[in-house]
Amino acid sequence: MKKVLNTGCKIISFVLVFCLIFAGLQAVLIPKLDNSVVMGSALYELEENSIDVLFLGSSQMYCTVDAQKLTENYGIKAFDFGAASQCLTSTYYYLQEALKVQNPKVVMVEVGSFFEKNSEITDRTFAFTYVPMKLTIEKLKSMYTILDGDAKKVLKFAFPLFEYHTRWNIAESEDITYYFKKLDYSTRGYYGREHIKAVQMAYLDSAAESNRGGVLPETDKAISEIAELCDENGCIVVFFKSPMAEWTKGDSKTVKEYMLGNHYKFIEMNDFIDEMGIDTQTDFYDEQHLCVEGAEKATDFIAEYLKENYSF
Repeated sequence: MKKVLNTGCKIISFVLVFCLIFAGLQAVLIPKLDNSVVMGSALYELEENSIDVLFLGSSQMYCTVDAQKLTENYGIKAFDFGAASQCLTSTYYYLQEALKVQNPKVVMVEVGSFFEKNSEITDRTFAFTYVPMKLTIEKLKSMYTILDGDAKKVLKFAFPLFEYHTRWNIAESEDITYYFKKLDYSTRGYYGREHIKAVQMAYLDSAAESNRGGVLPETDKAISEIAELCDENGCIVVFFKSPMAEWTKGDSKTVKEYMLGNHYKFIEMNDFIDEMGIDTQTDFYDEQHLCVEGAEKATDFIAEYLKENYSF
């Protein structure tokens, strides 16, 4: 009996040591691009049920909505729970994860990925999308769905060391000291971009058609699931499209018709470029994202919409 117990203790000790080494290597080798990769993880730092408005979506969302400004200047407690290239299927599972700890009155979902196929997401982008989310059942279900049930890929992305193990020869001291820094979560998920780039707004060309195709089955499924989950949890869901230089009238028409046909609330912010005071020469970071100046104007616009339609 004693021999069995000793053997069992040795096995358990080995497993624990292996897990610690694995977790340590994984933490070191995951790329630290910038705070935008991890800002969403600030959700877990918030007091439970302390959010009025939850924003979901890709970088187009968290570069448009200054959740800190909404909270501090307008008294609307907001949070941007986003991730780079977050597809709408991922957004549904992000919503599930958020509703474990928050009970927002309004959920606003950015639809910049409306026309993007899940199958076209690159491995590296896919890995970044899931960095802010803890390893939960929702995370695994999301990966399993998007990866068409490929268990090997799910394992690969659930444990990013499998994706990033080749970084061992370029790892720097920053990869270790990073975890001893106190990350600034005060922006509440918002990530302001300082760089400025002059752009041409395709939306201002009334003749510009959409070359993105129609409504994808996975998009329709994700949006309907998001709306249903919000309804089940007593949340009002509002879909919106942030200002984007590459977005056309044709793109907008497809989305508007879909939203109207399904009776979803939808805000096309590109219809209000002049009203917001967005300047194509000074308010964009690139063709897909607003810079800090543009985000401030867009946030003021969203704040007015929320104040006019809801009470907090």
